[in-house]
Amino acid sequence: MDEDVRVIRAGFCDGWGYALQSWDAHILTEEGELMQRVSEGTEVVALISTSTIPWFAYCTNGDLICSFDPGTPRGRYGDDPDRFLQAMRQSGIAVDESSDRDPVAAMLEMAESLFHLRIPIDEAVRGDLLSGRID
Repeated sequence: MDEDVRVIRAGFCDGWGYALQSWDAHILTEEGELMQRVSEGTEVVALISTSTIPWFAYCTNGDLICSFDPGTPRGRYGDDPDRFLQAMRQSGIAVDESSDRDPVAAMLEMAESLFHLRIPIDEAVRGDLLSGRID
């Protein structure tokens, strides 16, 4: 497949819908309002790990509640940036002091613990998921 092609795949697991995208973190940059719009009447958790930046964001009912880079979590923002502070500490995100824990692994553990999120790898890689090309 052409490396410049942007593809999104979507599935459903344990009461959560998920989307996997093949390009950078636009959901939090110029298209940042998308998360807030999608979260109207529900919740959205974004877990991002690109070659340049990891990111966590949580929106509910159209509001950005908490957003941060797990590698530099002191720069949290949103309507309630400290909502997940205890879970961040428990998962090993370096909130108060440095940590040897991989920030992406800690972010994923926190999300799994808080929201019971998981993506079935076999389904995500080989499964029949709803897919689309983004132009």
